[in-house]
Amino acid sequence: MQPELYQLGSLAFFSSNMVSKSLLLGLGTAAAVAGELAETTADPCVAIAGQQFVAPSAAMACLKSFPYNATLANNVLDVVTKVTPFFTFEAWQKKTPAPFTESSSNLEVEFARIRATTYTTDYDFSRDIYNVIK
Repeated sequence: MQPELYQLGSLAFFSSNMVSKSLLLGLGTAAAVAGELAETTADPCVAIAGQQFVAPSAAMACLKSFPYNATLANNVLDVVTKVTPFFTFEAWQKKTPAPFTESSSNLEVEFARIRATTYTTDYDFSRDIYNVIK
């Protein structure tokens, strides 16, 4: 009996009898499903896309999946450091009166610290800026 070529999506199989055909079809289906699962688990954002509610850990995994990009981070800091001097609270923020002294921070010093830090993810960078400005 002549071997036959079977194709399932991008997978191709040769078979010479019915048992092999069924086995190969099952293996091909399993490989295709495994490929889709691997793609889904590789990107945590794909796993939660389109869902109305997700576990906080899944949402955090998605947020932390974006790598830190120093060029983009410097662009963000350039804009933030040029905009904050226009706010009237900047001088007050450096030395707040009692009983608010624990919330004092020097934005220039904090932004310099952030600029000198290398982050693992974009989320970590963004969160650090948020914690300084909030």
